[in-house]
Formats: sequence, C-alpha cells, structure tokens
Amino acid sequence: PQQRILLETVARAFDHAGIDPAKLDKERTGVFIGAASSDHSTTCLQDPAMIDAQYMLGNTLSIISNRIAYQWDIQGPSYTVDTACSSGLFALDHARQAIATGAVDTAIVGSVNVLLSPMPFIGFSKASMLSPTGLCHAFGSGADGYVRAEGAVVFILRRAELASASDDRIRSFLAATGTNSDGRTAGIAMPSSARQLRLLEQVKSQFDISPQDLAFVEAHGTGTLVGDPEEARAIGMAYGQQRDTSLPIGSAKTNFGHLEPAAGLVGLLKAQLALEHSILPASLHAEELNPNIPFDELGLEVTTSPLRLPPRDEPWLAAVNSFGFGGANAHAVLRQTEFTHEPKVAMPKALVLTAQSQASLRRLAESWQKTSQGPNSEIAAMASDANTRLARHRHRLCIPIKENDLEAGLSAWLEDENPRSAIDGVARTKNDAKIGFVFSGNGSQWAGMGRYILLNDSVFRDTFSAANELAVWHGSQSLLEMIMSPDLDSRLDRAPVAQPLLMAIQIALVDALAAKGVRPAAALGHSAGEVAAAYASGAISIEDAVRIIVARSTTLDHLYGTGTMAALVCDERTASDLIASTDLHINIAAENTPRSLTVSGATEDVTHLLKICRKKRIVAKRLPIDYPYHSDLTDPLREQLLKQLEDIKGNPNKVPFYSGCKGEAIAGTALDTEFWWDNARNKVRFREGIEAMTAD
Repeated sequence: PQQRILLETVARAFDHAGIDPAKLDKERTGVFIGAASSDHSTTCLQDPAMIDAQYMLGNTLSIISNRIAYQWDIQGPSYTVDTACSSGLFALDHARQAIATGAVDTAIVGSVNVLLSPMPFIGFSKASMLSPTGLCHAFGSGADGYVRAEGAVVFILRRAELASASDDRIRSFLAATGTNSDGRTAGIAMPSSARQLRLLEQVKSQFDISPQDLAFVEAHGTGTLVGDPEEARAIGMAYGQQRDTSLPIGSAKTNFGHLEPAAGLVGLLKAQLALEHSILPASLHAEELNPNIPFDELGLEVTTSPLRLPPRDEPWLAAVNSFGFGGANAHAVLRQTEFTHEPKVAMPKALVLTAQSQASLRRLAESWQKTSQGPNSEIAAMASDANTRLARHRHRLCIPIKENDLEAGLSAWLEDENPRSAIDGVARTKNDAKIGFVFSGNGSQWAGMGRYILLNDSVFRDTFSAANELAVWHGSQSLLEMIMSPDLDSRLDRAPVAQPLLMAIQIALVDALAAKGVRPAAALGHSAGEVAAAYASGAISIEDAVRIIVARSTTLDHLYGTGTMAALVCDERTASDLIASTDLHINIAAENTPRSLTVSGATEDVTHLLKICRKKRIVAKRLPIDYPYHSDLTDPLREQLLKQLEDIKGNPNKVPFYSGCKGEAIAGTALDTEFWWDNARNKVRFREGIEAMTAD
C-alpha cells in the first residue's frame, strides 16, 4: 500500500508542478524517499502460506523508491532513507546535496507512512510514548505523548536555473539543509538539546542564515514531556535569542498527528504554504503553555492563533525541524518566492484532458466541471497547463472552450449528448504493440487456479460450463467438480485431470478477455497448450478442443508411472551429444530457450542422466512428472490416438497460429489428426515458435 499511495502522490506532484515526467532527463533525475514502516509485512506473520512471489517486492523499503524509478524510468540515484521520524528531511538533505554537487538536476523527494498493524501501537504504548488523550499538545502544559498518523508527501526539487529556464511553477527555494546525530544520550530514545543546537548552528553558519529573516520555525513538536523542552531550548538558543522580536513556533503534528517518517515533509509543506499565503496556521492544543519551557527567556512564541506574516522587502525564511527517535536530527530552511496565483494567460481554444482509463477520464472531467465555475483567469492558466505541461495518458478528451465557457462543453460530454465538437478516444503510442497469446502446457497448473474468476466472471463461467458438458459427454470427469474439489492438489499429477482443466480455463480466459476487448493478434501453444492456442486462433471449435484434449489426456495416461522428465540448463547440441555418449534411452522433449530444455524417458535412465549432468557441471533437475511425454515411449499409443481423432479437421484460422510443435506459423487447415499426434509425440519447438512469432 505504501508503494501505491506514493506512486499516486508522485503523479499528482508532477501535475501540480506542471512537469511532464516523459520529458525529464532520466539520467539526471533521482528519487529520494523517506520510509520506515513495515506494517504490511506483518500481515503474513501468522500465516506464512500467504507469502507469494510478490511478497518481498511488496514489503521491502528499498522498493518504495525503486518502484517510482521503475514506473517513470528514472535512471539517477534511487534509494530509501530510514532514520525513523526524520526520514523525510534526511531524504530532502540527500536530494539537495545531489543537486548541489551536480549529480542530478531534478529530484523526487517523498515520504509515506501507513498504519496497518496494531503491533507498533502496542509497542509505543508499552513505552509510554503515545498520548492517552489522543491529542498532540505540542509546547502545551497537557503534553502527554504523540499521536500516530498516516499519509504521504512529495516534493519535486529542481536546480534553480533549470526550473527557471523550463518556466516551472516555483513555489519556494530550498535555502539550506543539514543533518547530524545525538550520539550517546541518557537513553537511545532520549533527545539531545545540545546536538540539536549544534545542528541549527551548523546550518546557520554554513548557509549564512540570519535569525532575523525567519518568519517562523516549524518545530518537530511531538507533544512529549521530554522532547518539547529540549527542542525549544535548541531553537531558542540558535534563533530566538538572536532576534529583536520573539520567534513564532508551531507544530503541524497538532493538526495532522505525527506521520513518523513523513512528519518532516508535512512540516516542510506547511512551511511552504505559510510562506506562499503569508499566513502561519495556528498550532493547536497549547492554550496553556508548558511551564517547563521558559519561552520569554528563549525568545519564542507559540502560534496559538493564525499569524499574518508582515510584508517586507526581503523574502522571509522558514526553518523546519525533524528528529528521529533514535537520535537522527535533520533541519531545513525554505526561502519565500513570489508566486502568482492568477497568471495572465489567454484562455485556450480547447481543453485536453488525459487519463489512464475511461472511468478516470470521466472523473477528471467531472472535477474540471466544478473548477470551470471559477474565475476565468485561473481557468485559463490551469487549462494552458493541462494542454502543454502535464503527462499524456492514453484515454483523451478534447473539449472546445467557446466564448470562455468551458462548463457547457464539459456538461454536454458528461451527459452523453455526444457534442460534435468534442473528441474523445484512446491514443496509440509508440509503445503500443500487438498482443500475442501464449498458452502453457501441462505443469503450470495449481489447485485453486481459476476458481475466483469462475465465480465472478459470467463469460468465463459460460465457456467453462460449456466445456464441462462436452468433456463429460466425451467420458471425462466433471470439470466443475474437479476445479472445486478440496483434494484437487493430490490429483493434478494425472493427465486426465490436469490437461482438460487447464484447457478449459485457457479457452474460458480467451472468451472472458474478448468480452473486455482484449483479443490476440497471434496465438502460440506449448504442448497441451496448443489446443487452446488453436481455439484462440479460430482454427478449431470448442467441441473439437474438448474432444482433442480428452482423447489426448486419456490416451497418454496409459504411460503413467513408466517414465519422467527433467529440465536441463544447456543448449540442445550439448544435451544431444551428452545423450549420444551414453546408452541411455532418452529423448529431448522440448527446447524452450537457447539454454533451457527438457528431456524425457524411462525413470531410471533420466535419473542416471542427472548424475552425469552433475559430474559435467550441467544444471539439471527432475520434474514432478510421472509421464515420459514427447518421447518414443509414447509410440505404442499412436494408433489409439489416431483412431479417436480420425475425422478431426482444422478450419482456416482467423489470427496467425504459431505451432509449438512445428516451430513456425502454420495454417489452421493443417490441424488434422496427424498434427495432433505429432503434438503429443514429437519434441516441442517452443523456442523456434516464439522466435517466429516475435519476428512477425
């Protein structure tokens, strides 16, 4: 969930900044993320069976940043920083340094926190860190602990020269950042006022920050008995006592709660908005100030009501604190910039909206319909940005703006009046490619596969049910009973169970996808998967598909227990020479890639070959299959299978059919009785078939 929420927030940040990520210099852009929560990973602690192939990618903190780089093909530095509550500002400091040293020109800086497990609540409660009142009383007499919260914040940082040249929407300047650590204190979670003060002094000196230029300090301000006085002392000694007037301080945690790793960026966002709007929001729950903090002596004033920032000739600065509970301290300073809320832009002649889906496009249009009722100057600026600066997605809508009236065009489109002047549709991009369907053979199945879609998709269910009726008529067990059977796992090793089920699921998927507009431009099958591939290409009917798979599986079942198969990691020439050098009765059953193949034969012969492979340092593994598929051990079954399929004839295919049996494209009319014997008996030429398919 943290990855998803941050991806959404980054997309919004790009739009908000008026930056099309497709136009970024990918090698000169970096991703710097602060994150610390691993709550989602704990969902599997009580049931390891829930862990699947995506578990590590979904629960590793490093992937939070890498996922963003992957999504937008960002090729500069990309990593996640974990310093607990100061993670966001630590990431900001890393980003500023990367831009300052010339490593990158643009940086995505973000942080996220999602509360998905009760465990940290219990742990922090046991440590007496959480507020029993559920309120953050930062710098107030009622300070009794912090309040956990969740959310995400993202900033786009750019080198000032680049931002100016790109005519970016510049909301503020990052004037300074710095970090340090407390080292040893009375306890690892106990803050150090001295080290916090040292950090503020260091930043002040390095970046020539004058306390007189500070409009306010956005404090870490967790509302704890120990933390608030320690931080106030550091702020007062570094800034407050060096000024002519008292220094306003506050904490966004009183408004939003404590976003833990994202807390620093929440404070930074509050500071940016306060500078932009020249008003500092009130810090709540401190009507009675903490008596243990000498505010007057420190030159500090808690902002308990909204504070208007007085105008002045020089831009205001705002400082932001963020401290990790392990002693990692971070500090940042923003500089105010002039931001024009109503830029003088002429109203465009049309508005272009884009989204990833038709539903999203409609929601976007509904949002614009509400926006279009605002001042024309704002609408003009926003429409201009939408037309020229934002990311382009596939689903697009172009609405004319007549006589400065955008709302009318949007309303007409939303009400399905199909205005002639409005244009919508799905754009083709250079990344569009034709879709090929590739159907796996026996061995890919698992118990439970297909159950969910069978219960939830009517098209899938109709096709599967039709295949079931035909299979039962041809002498098969009920596919519906098998797919829902609680003991299916123990039966999937038998061909008459696995192959008809697999084929029925595959052809039902073909029809279910077609109902949603997804159709293949070509089809290819591996071994038993050729039946579904032939169906997808239009070369055989559902009746023939079921007849072929039932005959194929029941015939081959006579081989159960007579042999096995193994996978080898080597090329076909190496495997052929190895087999030829022995007296083993083994066939190459499939060539899957230039260095991946399977062999088939009697169990004792395959077992002996595996021993030879180990000596030759060829990676090899026996497969959990008790059939010698695609070997000459199937030859005695030829006449039986040919008789069952004696009048099978293929039809002209509607889309290209690439045969895993032949290794090339063939006509649907060639799918006769002899073809289906070859499919069951001969080597699978999957590599050749895939290469032919991709070449076309």
